[in-house]
Amino acid sequence: MKKQSVLGILVTVFAFAVFFMGTARSASAQQICGNNSSGPLGNVNQYIFGGDQWNAAFSSTNQCETITNSTATPPSGPSMVYSGSAFNDTTGTPADYPDFLYGCFHGACSQNTQLPIQVSALSNWSITSGETVVEPSGDNNDVAYDIWFNTGTTAPSNQNTTGTELMIWVQHNGGAGPIGCCSPVATITTGGHTWSVYTGLNTGNCNCSGPVGAQVISFVNNDGDGPTNGTTYSLNLVPFFEEALALGQIQSSWYLTTIEFGTEIWVGGPGIQVNNFWVNVAAGSSGGGSTITTGTPYNIINQNSGSCVDATNSGTANGTTVQQWACGSGTFSTQPNQQWEFEPAGNGDYYVENVNAPSETWNVVNSGTTSGSLMQLWTYAGNPNEVWEAVSMGNGYYEFVGEGSGLCLDTPAASTANGVQLQIYTCNGTGAQLFKLVAP
Repeated sequence: MKKQSVLGILVTVFAFAVFFMGTARSASAQQICGNNSSGPLGNVNQYIFGGDQWNAAFSSTNQCETITNSTATPPSGPSMVYSGSAFNDTTGTPADYPDFLYGCFHGACSQNTQLPIQVSALSNWSITSGETVVEPSGDNNDVAYDIWFNTGTTAPSNQNTTGTELMIWVQHNGGAGPIGCCSPVATITTGGHTWSVYTGLNTGNCNCSGPVGAQVISFVNNDGDGPTNGTTYSLNLVPFFEEALALGQIQSSWYLTTIEFGTEIWVGGPGIQVNNFWVNVAAGSSGGGSTITTGTPYNIINQNSGSCVDATNSGTANGTTVQQWACGSGTFSTQPNQQWEFEPAGNGDYYVENVNAPSETWNVVNSGTTSGSLMQLWTYAGNPNEVWEAVSMGNGYYEFVGEGSGLCLDTPAASTANGVQLQIYTCNGTGAQLFKLVAP
């Protein structure tokens, strides 16, 4: 579906049309071969899987994937294991891109999504996604998002995009590289990783400052080079979109129409896995929480339990656990250990300090970046495990997304009990991760 370069060669590639091969969903595995597609997948039919064996030069290779559906809500979703023959593509152009689709592409759409969304309105949405990736040693491939922006609300049926293609390479292996022959134009840090940003043109040349609308912009994970036995990613996608807008690669009048995730394969294939792919698009602000007033004490109250975020035993030392506890006055609290102030940490993010111990702030223990990492207080030092994005989810509630992990502040197992230590967990929009700010 792309124009990529492994050997410094740029070529134009055409995508397959998504075909709906049925409507029944099943938890049992199904095999998809060649350019065929699955029926609807996911808990509300929001995904489709497409084999996308678009490169005619390798049409004789037996490309197949085993697809297992999941009807659980995000952060759960369907899985793919490559089960066909190995490719041996040294042309510089990927042989295929078997992928999951959320949204619309080539005139066809999956069901029950919130797309399209105009770029100018992206700040009103929380758009998160995740998956677990397996890449065998010896392959030459990437595992990546392929996200499409169009100038209108519909995806054209006769071409890839009328706007820009945005790729996010979470993993890459064996020397695979993004389109373009330029050095990185920028770097960003989000989701606990640093990403190099590349731009290139679909015209097959090295003019990296060409017209908007013919662009591919790629974000390559600097930590994701090489094989993996199973790396889990949980990303807020909006910072990538904001960076593309700032670099002039997309326009505010355009529309986000498509989110795909799959693997571009040059060499190898068998054993590549994309497990538990999910997308969650929810109304709310993805920005830094413009209604939060810095320096103002707030109770932070969990939607599910009605309890306050609390510094255990009014602790003032590094390592004090951050827990939930019944608010001191029922629906609010005047207790200093249940009051928190938001202070600017740059880029619209915050650090969160306890009123009872102003030098002590929210901190993920041992800079953890995996679901289940616990919360404590620690003297603020500006590290990623201490920096938070406040994502407005509407009705006065927020998700708090860790800059170092891309995961959300969470009450384990949606507990309503006093004394439960808070953690970070894959963002899922449930009440265990929604918090209201109340000025006592």
